[in-house]
Amino acid sequence: MASIITNILDKLKKIDETYKDPRTESVFIGSPQFIFSILSIYTIYVLYLGPKIMANRSPRNIKGILLLYNFAQVALNGILAVWSLYRLIILRPYDSLLCMTVQKDNTEAASVELRIVYSYLLLKMLDLMDTVFFVLRKSTKQITFLHVYHHIMVALGSFLYARYSPGGHVLMISILNSIVHVVMYFYYLMSALRLKYFNVAGLKKYITQLQLLQFVIFVISFGITLFIECDYQLWAKIWGCFQSVFVLLLFLNFYLKSYLQKSKQKSTYKTQ
Repeated sequence: MASIITNILDKLKKIDETYKDPRTESVFIGSPQFIFSILSIYTIYVLYLGPKIMANRSPRNIKGILLLYNFAQVALNGILAVWSLYRLIILRPYDSLLCMTVQKDNTEAASVELRIVYSYLLLKMLDLMDTVFFVLRKSTKQITFLHVYHHIMVALGSFLYARYSPGGHVLMISILNSIVHVVMYFYYLMSALRLKYFNVAGLKKYITQLQLLQFVIFVISFGITLFIECDYQLWAKIWGCFQSVFVLLLFLNFYLKSYLQKSKQKSTYKTQ
């Protein structure tokens, strides 16, 4: 077993050395081993170890931590969204939004783009704390396949783009996803504060609609690159398109079950 793991790690190291963007050596998260270790620990904790530890314990009161966490998410995602828009609009705009290629020169735009993609990766690592908080609060109903899969694949995808294709169309993801997360975590923040003059009831449905819209845009953005001549890495096109389609379907299924089916059931109950 140990030899199999060693062989896998050796192959990963060779692939990494062959395809990595050399500029990523200067940033914090560099190796595939690091990201896989983090995601493995995350998966084991939220699906097995965490619930087992909390089984005979009362839910933790972490309201103060959640308020700080949600506020930090709003601020950090807002900064990243503005920074990404600055890169897209002000610093040497792309010739076409249909084909946004990775900038590998020594310009300010290329340097900023690299830092944006890595900052996005760090935020996706921070997002993993969502599930940890669910475990500590014993909110097991929220630890669904959609939730865990989405967090793992977004973190993994963010690493792959940051390490091997740091820029181009992934900048569109950074902009839209950061804006969506500003709205989402602001909703969580207001919910946690329970302000009487801020009615958050029913807003979750519209946040889900906003998430669906972003995935539709991602599908279109990456899908177009598969059918036009675009000097953007093929794996990056396929990964972006496939993951966007799959997660879109998962969120759409969640939306239909959570809102449309429940709405129909209520209507049927009222007419009886």
